[in-house]
Amino acid sequence: MNLNDFSSIIKNEKKDESQKEQAFYKFYDYYSELVKSVLKKKTFTERQLSVDIFRKKFTEKQSEAVFKKQLFASLKTLERIKKGIETGVVNRFNIGKTNGSINDFSDFLFIFSFDVYELVKYAEFKYNNKTLNYSMGSSIGSSTRDVFENGSIILFIKHFGTDSIHYRDFFSYSVFTIRLMIEVAGKKILGFNSITDENGDRIRKIKTQIAWEFIKNDQINFKRIQLPIEVDTILKIEKWTNQFIHTGYIQPIYLIENALLFLDKLTFPKSTKISNYNTLKLEFEQFLKEKVKEEQEIIINWENKNNMESKIISE
Repeated sequence: MNLNDFSSIIKNEKKDESQKEQAFYKFYDYYSELVKSVLKKKTFTERQLSVDIFRKKFTEKQSEAVFKKQLFASLKTLERIKKGIETGVVNRFNIGKTNGSINDFSDFLFIFSFDVYELVKYAEFKYNNKTLNYSMGSSIGSSTRDVFENGSIILFIKHFGTDSIHYRDFFSYSVFTIRLMIEVAGKKILGFNSITDENGDRIRKIKTQIAWEFIKNDQINFKRIQLPIEVDTILKIEKWTNQFIHTGYIQPIYLIENALLFLDKLTFPKSTKISNYNTLKLEFEQFLKEKVKEEQEIIINWENKNNMESKIISE
């Protein structure tokens, strides 16, 4: 079943659940075979994917690698949705039922079908010598009203109900949580709540992701911080979030799903381990002073060690 036919069925209210499920499995087979025709038996690690799939710009030479990795990543997303339909579990979370339903994922799959259109079009043309006889396009940006409405719905979700949500705009708000999660994780790993001046105000010259800048530096020079995920993967995703945060550009749904999956490892308790913690704290303070480069008091509000999300191996 091709992409266009699938998108027409999955959101059609006149189709019952069994018809939609049958369409999904036919589409899944089609998409799997399409990816196989392009990649053969080639697979990619998480690190290999993160290098390219979150790029905002790339050269013509890089374009083929970006295409293949995004195609692979989109298939992995589809595989996980298939598992969600069959088990009710998505990315470690139970959706509240013993088994999932195709209707639980119809919005997701409808958007997915539009977001992979360009991948499918290119794959069919270059690798199967086929030109698609249909076209599909979707909105790539949020209007001021869209943003305002979604903010109101989030705040009063119990009043409006989920049927009020415009899913095309709403799902992309996951990018905000990804960005926030990265910032919170950096602080929790190093063990501080905030960095302020003597008046309790944020110091302008210190970026919100300063923790990750320091962690990256440690990875290069000392390796006292053992992360459950490559630091470069985290930094790639953090940079990728900027486009939606600052412009409202709606990212492909499969990239958001992959980003959440990659970062999942950071959520396991004490999954990050730190050696020589006291020395590391002193060096972090010096690191901040060098960033400010002026006579200004820098106050680091350190966490109680019991509240840290990293495990201190040695002090």
